[in-house]
Formats: sequence, structure tokens, C-alpha cells
Amino acid sequence: MGPSGSGKTTFINEASGSDFAIGKGLESCTSEVQATNPFKLNGREVTLIDTPGFDDTSRSDTDILAMIGAYLSQTYEHGAKLAGIIYMHRISDFRMGGTNKRNFKMFRELCGESTLRNVLIVTNMWSEVSSDLGETEGEGARE
Repeated sequence: MGPSGSGKTTFINEASGSDFAIGKGLESCTSEVQATNPFKLNGREVTLIDTPGFDDTSRSDTDILAMIGAYLSQTYEHGAKLAGIIYMHRISDFRMGGTNKRNFKMFRELCGESTLRNVLIVTNMWSEVSSDLGETEGEGARE
């Protein structure tokens, strides 16, 4: 999960060997929830789920959350359980603007405090910022 253009699909393709389409223009690319084929990681079978991003160019965050919720509900009915969530955040976003703050707040409320131990917030796009700025932004993201 994460904002549109934060590298969710790129990460999933790299980690799983998938070949999902990656957005390169101004428009959001991932329009539906999509799952990778299961693969082994440290002896465990893993399936990664790619989602449309928040702050999408064609849908509201509420619509995106409803889509994710419907997908998770359907897969749960078939016996699949969510083990964790990776939330992608661009380190090149120099400020935590209103949209990102609302998304993090909504994300925390959605997950609940007790399940946050199964959430990993990943900062990426470090090559887009200087190393000094990246260290400063990284420290701020931990707070």
C-alpha cells in the first residue's frame, strides 16, 4: 500500500519476479488489486498483493480502500489470511503533506494499534535525493 507512484509495483515485480505494468507517466497505472503467483521466501510461501495507490489520478482514497477491503474480504473467505502490510513512502517527498498525513492516519486506523507490529513502512527512491538530505528525511520518517 502507499501513494500512487511510490514504487509499489516496481518493488513487487523485483521481489516476486512478476511483470505487472509500471506507470511512467503522469497518470496512475495500477487500476485493480492484483496478486503475484506464490513464491518461496526463507522457506515460506508468499503472495504479494499490488494495490492502486492513494492520491490516485482517477479514484478517491475511499474508493481505493473499498476496493482493497473487498479484495481482502474475498480472499479471506477462500482461506487466505493477511500476514502483514508493506507501506511504501517516497523519501523524495520532502514534506509530509496533507494527503500523506491523512493516508498514514487512515492506515493506522484501518490496521489498529495492535496489528501495527505486522506493518513495515518502507522508504524508497533514495537515489532521487542527496545522501545528506536522505539521512535527514529518513530520521524524520522514523518519528
